[in-house]
Amino acid sequence: MDKKNRWGFRKIADLAHQKFRDLASDNLSEEDIDIYNAESGARGYVAQHSPKDYWSSIVGFTPDDVFYSEITIGLAVDPGESPDIYARILACKEKDHESFHFIWR
Repeated sequence: MDKKNRWGFRKIADLAHQKFRDLASDNLSEEDIDIYNAESGARGYVAQHSPKDYWSSIVGFTPDDVFYSEITIGLAVDPGESPDIYARILACKEKDHESFHFIWR
């Protein structure tokens, strides 16, 4: 597929974050949403990675990092603490194929 037909890092991260916000009330507790909303301005992060191996068992194929990104949304923690992750998202970078798969906390 044409590279011009793929979203860049910032756009795919923004799209995934918007989907996260749209679906959070259906997938997170009210308490989790309140904490995330209160703390996300100071500690919130949206990180992009190559898809991890566990996605193949969830989506039924091995996502290629050319066409897919894994987006992690959470709150930053102090070094040595367990990550405070609210969602892991497998996002398709293709502009014509909007696809987001979530693993919620």
